[in-house]
Amino acid sequence: SSAASDVYKRQDPNTWKAKIKISPHYHTEEEKLAFRTQWLKRHAEFLEIETPPDIPLVEWQESLELMDNKNAECFRERGFSAHAIPRGGVIFNPTIPESQYEAYKIAAYECQAMYFPNPEFLTDWSEDQLRVIWDYWDEYYIPCLAAHGLTVDTSERPARETYVATFYTDAEHRWFPSNDGALLTQIPPDVWKTCPKTPPASQFYGLE
Repeated sequence: SSAASDVYKRQDPNTWKAKIKISPHYHTEEEKLAFRTQWLKRHAEFLEIETPPDIPLVEWQESLELMDNKNAECFRERGFSAHAIPRGGVIFNPTIPESQYEAYKIAAYECQAMYFPNPEFLTDWSEDQLRVIWDYWDEYYIPCLAAHGLTVDTSERPARETYVATFYTDAEHRWFPSNDGALLTQIPPDVWKTCPKTPPASQFYGLE
């Protein structure tokens, strides 16, 4: 393998630096808690929970990976065989039987409420954040995957400013470096760690 690809094999994604300084959307605990209240209200409606339990926050999760791990742990404490997966999310094995579905919905609500992610992770990306993620994919993520023998097809990728301008107006044709999703199932767990699909939280969300 070339010297360049060896660099990426040893690369630490947390060393990547953005050209633009991002400031967080939320500056006070009150703002974050207000966001959580609204989000949980919608979550309860989505899960069709008539009277959601009042669950105090245990701690903010300062990364999506931490949140997935905490969520899975919380589900396991409630008797569900859940585990977090490297590319994000929680899966159940065996799957949840129909008879357990009501109990699962309450567990999903409670676990989310207790270990709520920092609202920065659930808020729409700003124009500057879109510029940062475009740069990150271009400078780090795509070359990092290439170093591990995985090729991202960039033939349809819009230019940086076009990307920013059309991300919300043309959501249907939104580009991601995933070869229309096919790549996501091909990336081994260790590569997800070396080549995360989003930039470091300090660079992308302005989190300390």
